[in-house]
Amino acid sequence: MASEALATIVEMFRSAPLLAGDDIGAMRTAMSTLTAAQSLAEDIDYVPTSLGGVGAEWASARDAGPADRTVLYFHGGAYCLGSIATHRTLVGNLARAASARVASVEYRLAPEDPFPAAVDDAVAAY
Repeated sequence: MASEALATIVEMFRSAPLLAGDDIGAMRTAMSTLTAAQSLAEDIDYVPTSLGGVGAEWASARDAGPADRTVLYFHGGAYCLGSIATHRTLVGNLARAASARVASVEYRLAPEDPFPAAVDDAVAAY
């Protein structure tokens, strides 16, 4: 029998389908709506920054110790969905679990900025 948490996640996806149709704006809105319900942990600090001229955000747990570990994180979304905001909770949890500071990159998205824009941003941030 599936856990209650899994059932909640499945219901969230059913109520905000991301792949319904071909309207990229509607899919982005659905993803934002789906992830907006996530609460941010109070022990994570988020600081806007720029990496190689690309917008980014550092996430770090306050009790993680010295920042001698760094993770460079590129959100999912097939290069056309997602953002720092939609993945902020996940990145904060990653920072805590890894005892690292995590840089989340706001790379350009298609179709407004077609290939290789996102890859160029990722390389610049790296």
